[in-house]
Amino acid sequence: AYYGRLRNVTTLSDAVTVLGFSMMRSLAVAASLNSLLRDGIHRKFVRGLWDHSLAVAIGGRLICRKLRLPIAEQAFLACLMHDLAKLILLLRFPSEYEPVLEEARQGFSVERDLEERFLGVTHEQLGATILRQWNFPSELTEAVRLHHDPESEIPARMQSKTTDDERRMAHIIALADALAHSHGYGIRDAARTDLITHPSADRLELAPDALTQISEDLVRHMAEERGLYGS
Repeated sequence: AYYGRLRNVTTLSDAVTVLGFSMMRSLAVAASLNSLLRDGIHRKFVRGLWDHSLAVAIGGRLICRKLRLPIAEQAFLACLMHDLAKLILLLRFPSEYEPVLEEARQGFSVERDLEERFLGVTHEQLGATILRQWNFPSELTEAVRLHHDPESEIPARMQSKTTDDERRMAHIIALADALAHSHGYGIRDAARTDLITHPSADRLELAPDALTQISEDLVRHMAEERGLYGS
């Protein structure tokens, strides 16, 4: 309904004209990722991983629209892919990674600490490496790498500097991630999170009433977009 028009969309070129290339790309990637998750054999966790990824993506888009940033679809894609490495690890190393997710689900430890201890790499580090090898833009790959600590500095030996756009995208992912967890979209129960005092909310200069509206809109949009992807 959001993209309703007087005549039907009958060709791919019509669809691109109506939706725009960025929106089409977001839909295609989301549909593909959902297909991978639905076909996975580790159904104990894949549903939660998909719900969380979609909720963060929708939250990122809503944040950008509230801030009137012209990067809503880029943010949707970055947020959608922020936990991609969790799926890779689950499918490639199930015996090693399922216990990590189970312990994190029960709230005993933080996933990143468990990943570092048992695997020697965190999901955001691995995710950034994978996306870089797939030739995703640096704004996305760097934001994925930083999304749990957007203000952290990269090692001096890497000879590159995180740009303001990359760091801003990391803050969008971080805040959208907190929003999703606050509603229980993921493998864990809803987390009590004070979004108003979240560092990324401050960094993005989002007012408390704007955060409240985004949080309410997220629940409504999740119900709508779950149906869009056959969830």
